[in-house]
Amino acid sequence: MNRKNMNRLFVLCFSLLLSVGAMAQQRPQQTAEERAARMMETYKKELNLTAEQVTKLEEINKQNTAAMVALREDTSLEREQRMGKMRELRETQAKAIKAILTEEQQKKFDALQNNSRQGQGGRSGGQGERARQF
Repeated sequence: MNRKNMNRLFVLCFSLLLSVGAMAQQRPQQTAEERAARMMETYKKELNLTAEQVTKLEEINKQNTAAMVALREDTSLEREQRMGKMRELRETQAKAIKAILTEEQQKKFDALQNNSRQGQGGRSGGQGERARQF
């Protein structure tokens, strides 16, 4: 192969590599309802909820999802204010959920919450440890 063809091949491979990397980083955005449904399935499975607990948890999640959507759409709030109110909503939701759980389930719930935070880099919507290094 001559030098010109080698350069073309190199550029083609490099472009392909970049595009594959960019596609791998894209995740489809989930709606609030989809996130709530995924969370509900996790709680049902991991916490071994009773039918009564499932009903109560669905109501808690429904109320929280509606409040979160309303906050996201509230353009009168600054970003920091909105984030603070969302944090308060999540804390209120966690307390309401824990109120319907047994002591054993509460421990599992706390572990799930901690695992979730670690997966987000320890902060809401945050980045992992590697991203914070830069």
